[in-house]
Amino acid sequence: MKDQQQMSFESPEEMVAKGAELLQSTNLEDVRAARRIFEFFLDSDRNNAGALFSLGVTYMRESRYGMAEMLYRAALEGTPIDKELSSAVYNNLGWVYNSEGRFEEGQKVFRKAIELDPNQPEFYNNMATGFVNMGQPKQCLEWCDKAFEIDSKNRDGLWNSGLAHLELGHWKEGWEGYRGGLTLSINSSQQRKIRHYVEEGKVPYWEGEKGQSVVVYGEQGVGDEILASSVFEDARHDIDIIYEAHPRLVSIMRHNFGDHFPIYGTRKVPWKEITFPQWHKIDSQAPIFNLCQYYRQTDEDFPRKPYLKPFDNLVDKHKSRLEKLGSRPKIGISWKGGTVITRNDLRSVPVKDWEDLLRSVDVDWISLQYDNAEKMGWNTAVALEFQKESGIELNHDFDVVNDLDECYGGLIHSLDLVISVNNSLVHACGAFGVQCWSLTPSRPAWRYQVPGANSYGDDKMIWYGDHVRQIRQVGDDWDSVLNQVKEELISLYGKRKAA
Repeated sequence: MKDQQQMSFESPEEMVAKGAELLQSTNLEDVRAARRIFEFFLDSDRNNAGALFSLGVTYMRESRYGMAEMLYRAALEGTPIDKELSSAVYNNLGWVYNSEGRFEEGQKVFRKAIELDPNQPEFYNNMATGFVNMGQPKQCLEWCDKAFEIDSKNRDGLWNSGLAHLELGHWKEGWEGYRGGLTLSINSSQQRKIRHYVEEGKVPYWEGEKGQSVVVYGEQGVGDEILASSVFEDARHDIDIIYEAHPRLVSIMRHNFGDHFPIYGTRKVPWKEITFPQWHKIDSQAPIFNLCQYYRQTDEDFPRKPYLKPFDNLVDKHKSRLEKLGSRPKIGISWKGGTVITRNDLRSVPVKDWEDLLRSVDVDWISLQYDNAEKMGWNTAVALEFQKESGIELNHDFDVVNDLDECYGGLIHSLDLVISVNNSLVHACGAFGVQCWSLTPSRPAWRYQVPGANSYGDDKMIWYGDHVRQIRQVGDDWDSVLNQVKEELISLYGKRKAA
């Protein structure tokens, strides 16, 4: 393989140029080809800072952040290393830290990048990303403004400023920035995917025109799609919707909206492989949240009432099943949410930390903790180990909690209350009208907003009615939150007697 590569290039400069070209591709196979080129180059020039940096980029593009970090650190010690390359290395190192939720570390190296080259809007945008993810939207906007001074239409800056405004409840500015964040840069930590349906680039973005046939597609997590689906009731009167749903949500969405517009579970399918465009007229396309730009411009535009209905047969099924546990109240719990990139470290509370609460209240606990798709069964093992060590029954059913029809369309409607960290369960409760206490971190995602942003109160969610209550963390302390929940539950349901 190396001999073949060596024969393919007439000079090291040509080799590096080809690798740099491949790095601009959105195709991961091209990125891997670039990796092979820079690995080969480094065999003969192992201290070359530029090659170390480029090799680090290939790992970063595949979210292999440990390797990327090591290579960037090596690049800073390599040769030759000038101010331009040094600033790029510091910036990418900060990007790695941001992606892993290490925002304070990211800020330090972004500042070094800016000192070396103060004319790169990307560096300021990456600083802004850290602040918006730390729940500091005002500081985020300050750094976005610095980026806009260099490039007034910078898409990464628009995206960050949009999220910051949404956190603050500035809906008009927020949705404008959110829309502007389409087609972000390849290396953006918040890169969004644009769907195509006929020919790449041939289906325009929907600009709010009435009477069009619009493909609306989910673009983020299951919870986001549930949350944003409240706008369908407004939008369906103005446009003919064709809905690409998450495959796990198809049954629920067809149950609720199937009489109004066609729904396909093809959101995860490459656009060239889908067939429904053959029998639908398509005028434009839009990610589901972008509909909010036209239907959620003020606090009063949010209906704050349930908008999805469950499957009655599944509700009856689970009520019957739970009745066999006895007459005590039934409370569902979920202790984990998100991934590394979506800050699972901030919004998860290990089930072991719940033990005093779970032991103290006279109720039956029902686990609602689902698994990430790539780690199926992970939380079943956690729940069983906790039960074994604590003697507290969690009533965890793997098949139910990982089936959205069974869990969100049935089980949660059979409970007296749901208590959950910030994950899709909160949004399901909000959409279906189930009583829910949301344990919200002090640095929440924009959907939960920051204190002072919601005109209905800091313990409310603008998207849902009063059946969803936020209990907010102060600082990094979850113990006080869990203790508050325990005391309130004891006052409602009584204290469990010692066995």
